[in-house]
This record gives sequence, structure tokens and C-alpha cells, in this order.
Amino acid sequence: MYSCETASHFSFVNQKNPRRRLGIALVMTMTILLLLSIFMTEFFFETTLEIRAIENFKSSFVAQSVAKSMFKAMLVALSTNETVFFAELKALYQLTGDGSEMSFLNPPDSLIPLPEGVIPDFEGTILYTPYVRPIDHLFNLNRIQGAKGTRAADTPTDRKVFNEFVNLLGEIPIEIPQEEGSQEPVEYRYLGLDDAAPLYAAIFDWMDAKDEGALYSNEAGVEGAEDAAYEDFDVVEDLKVKNRRLDRLTEIRLIKGITESGLDYRDWKQNFTVFDVGMSEGLDGFTSRLNINLATRDEIVIFLRRFEHYSEYYSELGGPPDNIDIYQKFVDVAEEFADLVVQYDEEGNRIVHNSKTLKDVMAEFELGHKFNHLFILYSTWYEIRLVAESVGIQSEVRAIVHVPRDVEGDANGGVAIKDFVLR
Repeated sequence: MYSCETASHFSFVNQKNPRRRLGIALVMTMTILLLLSIFMTEFFFETTLEIRAIENFKSSFVAQSVAKSMFKAMLVALSTNETVFFAELKALYQLTGDGSEMSFLNPPDSLIPLPEGVIPDFEGTILYTPYVRPIDHLFNLNRIQGAKGTRAADTPTDRKVFNEFVNLLGEIPIEIPQEEGSQEPVEYRYLGLDDAAPLYAAIFDWMDAKDEGALYSNEAGVEGAEDAAYEDFDVVEDLKVKNRRLDRLTEIRLIKGITESGLDYRDWKQNFTVFDVGMSEGLDGFTSRLNINLATRDEIVIFLRRFEHYSEYYSELGGPPDNIDIYQKFVDVAEEFADLVVQYDEEGNRIVHNSKTLKDVMAEFELGHKFNHLFILYSTWYEIRLVAESVGIQSEVRAIVHVPRDVEGDANGGVAIKDFVLR
């Protein structure tokens, strides 16, 4: 039997238990609610991410589709009438205020949105100024090793290509670095023979597959760079020369002396290529040709200066070759020739030449009638970059295309896409 005191104690405990049970239930309920809120927050976060990912995918898909559609439209336009195409392209640039003095051979590479509705087929998508650049005039670096990649050093053909390469580099201004905050005007320097010659020799050895490790050398005293020259190369460990043609222009960054020359990659891209632009001329490979209807006066003059035979290099050899060719004849009258070629009608439109009118200009300077080893009336190689944007997501097409043409400028062999990147 329990005492009264014990019974009183149990009575007290029994009175307390409901409250304790209520407190425990409340804690458990709060814990469950907390866990549910965490789960719901995580679920909401993951759902939001998935929705955004789907929206981004949709925007990316739309932007890519528009960019590809623009690219196809460009190919159709280029393969029909190049003159009309570039007139319309200039009009697009003028809508953005960037086309009054533009160069077709070196167009602005800045991305400027086109006014809404300019191209109605792509409503709701932001389109940027198309970058379409003829590149037939660029120096093909693979020419250094010739069409077959087996050219010997210091042959007459090698000297001709060497001289053109050195002359071209000598025209490129290199900005001299200044102290931070300097108010002095920007100054430039230029590469001379001693600077440019080792670059040519290093590129030659990089591609030369049959030299068995022998260094390039010529009578000007320059030497190239084989495997041993890359033993302490900081960029890539155990780098070996390629001994094959260049596949992409970016490869030159691996070649000894290129980065140290002070030339920016943009300078190389503006003046050089690895594609077979120009016209095949036997052992000389593919020689550059300038579009006489798209080049500015200054671009014509600078292009012709490449072929200057009275150069620092030929002076080192005792003078230019005995048989001064047609190239030098053009160089001698470069300024006057460019003035006569670049003419405008009464309305300020550039006069477009055909083969007859160009030959008439050449006759003024007794240059004969053959112009296709230096000039073309219509371009056949193009670098293209197109950018489209949908809901903040951009897509870009970069391509190199070849459009073979007949004498009238009509595409006669379809369009060949030589390089293509979609991102």
C-alpha cells in the first residue's frame, strides 16, 4: 500500500506529464516544419535553376539558329553579286555610324547592335554588325615552304618570298610602351631586316620536313631554329618543330621569336593567313592578290610595297635581281597608279573596274595588260564572323570560305567552307 505522501507524488507527476508531452510534440512539429522548409527551399532552388537552364538552352538554341541562318544568307549573297553585297554591307555599317570611312579589307571588329527591325526575319533577336573580310591579299605563311613544302633555302624563289615577307613586316607599326600616365604622343617602331629575317628562318625550319635538322641559312647571314632552339622554351615543355605546314595561324605563337618580336597577334592576323589564298604560280605557291575594287588608295600602295626589290635585303646581296619583274614596275608607280585606280563618280560612289577599264589604267603607265598576278576584280576568299543574341545569350559563327569565280565574278564552283566554328 502506498502512503499518502507517495500517492500525492504520483498525482503531481500525472498532472505534469500532459504538459511535458505537449512540449515534446511542439518541438517535434517545429523540427518537422523546419526540415520541410529546408526541403521546399532546396526544391524551389533546384526548380529555379532547372527553369533557368531550360530558358538559357532555349535562348542559346535561338541565337545559334539565327547565327547559322545569317551565315547561310551570307554565303548565298557572296556567291551571287559581290559588288552589291559589299554596298549593302556598308549601308548596314552606316546605320550604326561606323561606315563612312570603313575599309572592306580591314573592317571594324567591334560588335555594334544593328537597329531593331533592320532584318525583319529575326524579330526579337539582337543582331550585330556582320564582319565579312576579303582575305585574298594576305600573305600565306605556308608559301615560305612552297606549294609542296619542299623548297630549299636561299634559292631565287626563296629569296623572292623572303624579301616580300621582310618588306611586309617592315610596314607594320609597333607601339613603343610608355610610362603610366605619360602625356607624350604615342611613338612607333618598325622591324628592320635584322629583326624580321630570323622570324622568316624560324618559320621555314618549323615547316621544313626534309632538312634532317639542318638550320635555315641564306647569304644575308640569317639562321633558323630547329629542335635544340626550343629546349628552354617556357610555354610548352619538350616542344619539337612541327615539320609540316601550318594548319592554323595561332600556331605561330609557338615559333621561336614570334612573341618576342613585339608584333601583336592581331598584327599577324591582319596581314597573314595559312590558307591558299591568291593564285597558284608553280614553285612560288599561292601568291597574294588584291581586290582592286575594294581596296583603298593607301591599301593599294602598301600592298605594292611588299614587292620592292630595291630593299635592305637585296642591298645586302649586292642589288636586286637582274631581271626586274612586273612587280617592281608596279612598285615604281604605286602612288600614281593608286590615284588613277581609285576614282569616284559625281554622286560620290566608287567607280567599279572591269578588266577593260583596269587594263586602260595600266596602259597609262606602260604596265602591259596582265594584272591577275597582282590584282583581282572580285574576291574569292573571305573571313566571316556573325553574332546573334537572344535574351542575353550570344552565339557566334566564325568561318573561312572560298568562292571560286569566273572572269565576270560569278561563282562557278560552289562555296567551300574551309574552317567553321559555332559557339
